Amino acid sequence: MTQWTEKKIRSEDTWDEVERRWEAGETGASLAQRYDVGLANLWRRRASEGWRRRAPDDPDPEPVEGWRAYARRKEDEFERTREETRELALRLLEAIRGGSLDRVPL
Repeated sequence: MTQWTEKKIRSEDTWDEVERRWEAGETGASLAQRYDVGLANLWRRRASEGWRRRAPDDPDPEPVEGWRAYARRKEDEFERTREETRELALRLLEAIRGGSLDRVPL
């Protein structure tokens, strides 16, 4: 004797979420399991609604000057920004304690 299971009907919100996640790169099998939708139904909807995956981002190109020089340049930029921020903080602290605002950079 064949047993009939109750038909599963999922809301459009569920299918919209499945579509978003599939287009973002998740596998059909993981989505079918997570949202309790049939894998065959997922593929059928994908084909009929024309779901498309986004093209992957291009990897960052290697810096022209090479990685070692790039890292050195980035470290120098960081140190310079950190020193400027430290200097500003000290000037503001001095101004808060009653000093002149003339030495605080804009």
